[in-house]
Amino acid sequence: MLLSRRLKVLLFAVVLGLLYNDWLLGPFVNARMSVRYSVISELSAHLQPYAWLFRTVDISTGIVTLLVLPGLWRFLQKVHSPWRQVLFATIACIGADSIIDAMLPISCAPSMDSACNLAQTHSFLTNAHMVESTIIGIITFVAPLLWARVYKTRHAALATTSWWCAMLQFAMGLGIVLTRVVHHDEVVGTFQRFYQLGIGAWVAYVLYTAIISRYAGKAKPAPSPALAFAED
Repeated sequence: MLLSRRLKVLLFAVVLGLLYNDWLLGPFVNARMSVRYSVISELSAHLQPYAWLFRTVDISTGIVTLLVLPGLWRFLQKVHSPWRQVLFATIACIGADSIIDAMLPISCAPSMDSACNLAQTHSFLTNAHMVESTIIGIITFVAPLLWARVYKTRHAALATTSWWCAMLQFAMGLGIVLTRVVHHDEVVGTFQRFYQLGIGAWVAYVLYTAIISRYAGKAKPAPSPALAFAED
C-alpha cells in the first residue's frame, strides 16, 4: 500500500514538474518560434498560435499547486523554525504567479517581430508582466536557498536538492544577464528554459516530499491475534 501511494505521489510530482515546463510543447505547436532566441512568455503572447493552450496550462498548474498547499503547511508544522511562514509563502507565490503570468500576456513576440519592443510598449498588461516576471525571478532564486538553509540538518535530501537548484538558478540567471549586457541574445531562450526547468522540478520535489511524509511516518498496523497465534 505504501509503495502504491509513493508511486501515485511520484506520478503527481512528475506531471506537475512537466506542467511548470509547458514550453516543452513549443516546438510541436509553434515550430516557427526559436527555442534559443525566444523567451518563454512569447509562447503566450497575443496572436501567437496556441497561446490559449499555454495560458490554460499555466493557470491549471497554479491552481494545482495552490490546492496542495494545506499538505505543505502540515509538513512545515513539523519544523520549529521562524522561517516556516516564509517557506510556505515562497511556494504559494510560485503557484499564484503561474496564474498571474497567464493573465498578463505580453502584447507581441520580439523574436518573431522585429518591430516589437517590450521595453517601450505602452501596454498595461505587458508592463505589469515585466514587473511580475522580475519579482518572481528573484523569489525563485531565493526560495531554494531558504529551504536549503532551514532543512540543512532536518532533511538532507531536501536541503541538497534545494542547494543544487539554487546553484542552477544562479548560473542560468547569470547567463541571461550576460547575454543582455553583451547584446548577444542568441541563447537567452536556452538559459531561461533551463532556469524554468530547474524551478519546476524543485517545486515538484518539495511538494512530493511534503505529501509523502504523511505516509512515511505512519506506524504499521499491528498483526491480528489470529496471525500472531499462527506464527507462534
